[in-house]
Amino acid sequence: MAKLEQIAELPDGWNGPHSKAVGIPVQNQYVAFIARFDPVSLDFEPMPTPAGGIRMEWERTDFDCVAEFRPDGGIYLCALGESEDTDIEVYVPSSHGIDRLLEFYRDPRSMDV
Repeated sequence: MAKLEQIAELPDGWNGPHSKAVGIPVQNQYVAFIARFDPVSLDFEPMPTPAGGIRMEWERTDFDCVAEFRPDGGIYLCALGESEDTDIEVYVPSSHGIDRLLEFYRDPRSMDV
């Protein structure tokens, strides 16, 4: 949680004049997500985005995965496979976010559309 505390302290303009601070709703989404895990098992670190979101990256068999909590409440999910044919990219509205992210975290293929 120390990393989240550092992210929470970043002001508007932390990465240039147009970058945004990470708001409380985004922080709460991240906390709700990691609360479902044993902290020792987490294989990602939160990173701030210039748009005011929180990004996470991790690897799964055959995929490099990205999830980003967006300030609008939605979650962007992306899994890069061995080729463009296997890449997966999905935007999940806030109403389904955490549950869909959990599925994606465990198996990126669960989001294949």
